[in-house]
Amino acid sequence: MRKLAYALLLCAATVQAQEPAAVTPPQLDEAQVAAIRAAVGNSGRTITNVTRDAYRNPEQTLTFFGVTQLEKPNDPKLPLFVAVDLKGEIVWLYQDEETNHDRAARAIKVLDEDTLLLLAGDGFRTVSLAGDLQLQVSSGPQFGGTIHHDVVALSSGGFLVLGRDQREVELEATGEMAVVKGDRVFELDEQGATVWEWSTFDHLDPQHMPTSLSQKPNPKDGSYDWTHGNGLVVLEGGDFLLSMRHQHQVARVSRDTGEVVWLLGDGGDFNLLEGQWFYGQHAPTLREDGTLLLYDNGNDRPSGPPLFSRAVGYSLDVEALTATETLSWTVPEYTSFLGGVQALPDDAALICAGGVRNANGPDGATSGIGRLIEINKSGEEIWRLEVEGNMYRALRVEGLLWQDD
Repeated sequence: MRKLAYALLLCAATVQAQEPAAVTPPQLDEAQVAAIRAAVGNSGRTITNVTRDAYRNPEQTLTFFGVTQLEKPNDPKLPLFVAVDLKGEIVWLYQDEETNHDRAARAIKVLDEDTLLLLAGDGFRTVSLAGDLQLQVSSGPQFGGTIHHDVVALSSGGFLVLGRDQREVELEATGEMAVVKGDRVFELDEQGATVWEWSTFDHLDPQHMPTSLSQKPNPKDGSYDWTHGNGLVVLEGGDFLLSMRHQHQVARVSRDTGEVVWLLGDGGDFNLLEGQWFYGQHAPTLREDGTLLLYDNGNDRPSGPPLFSRAVGYSLDVEALTATETLSWTVPEYTSFLGGVQALPDDAALICAGGVRNANGPDGATSGIGRLIEINKSGEEIWRLEVEGNMYRALRVEGLLWQDD
């Protein structure tokens, strides 16, 4: 008989420290638990491929994701990380009651069989499956005020994170002096200390604002969100990919020289041989064969309305600088923000269509339903989970948390 090693853990880690520290996880109250189950454990989830479940124990295949429940009057705030099995049953929860609700539940990654890497609130942390805090690195001035969108564990034991860089720039289009926000990538050691950093301002042109997202000043402070980095991929040899949503591009950056090796996307260095480019994208990832997957939100898509979002894949010839679209799977609703795609075995993929705003309908209309969808090699939908609330990304893991009696 097999059992879940840590079933339904409800916990919080609030220690602001750089060194490992154990905490005693408090229990959530009944209202919080009820709200969690209403948001995640609802009847909207469906398992559509019974055949697959027949040869694969659905209780041993877990999907981790972060969810920020849509705020409603008198509801407890529930930024949290969740793991469900293929039946849609909640088997693990992690909640930090001190987390900044606006920046909650971003990325979740598995470091080993007992350690998770979480990006939540203003910073990231590593925690055990039992909820014990091991390391916490908080945002601060050294990161431009925020650690945002992504964190990657390095083979050295350190981390690669996204921070912010902002500078005053004279905009050629208007002649005005304005605060322009770019991105700074930090390499940290095992204790969270900075050992290397890289800024978009040093290698890219802040005058290049090709999207409505970058051209529109923030109504609160008048600043321009120029690059809006939202995803990192570390390549063999140390180079990394940086997804820049407000540029509609993914950059490959040399770790040795800091130079931008190439830009992928509309207006970049690659000639697209087949398919369409991505717009307002999130979460690049690589298959084992080198195919680049990402979530194409579709903001500013040149084809115009009705807007749509999709999971998309490209085969890249980095010598000839050509790209060929190999996957295009349109999700049920246009999602103007959030989202991700994970490569799964047998050329399957897990799609997170997590931020749903119906731009084809009334302004600001939001369905409030985030979706996780698994597709097979043929593009057939074989699993779906629907959640009330926004999901940033998801991670499918097989075999984790299980032990023999």
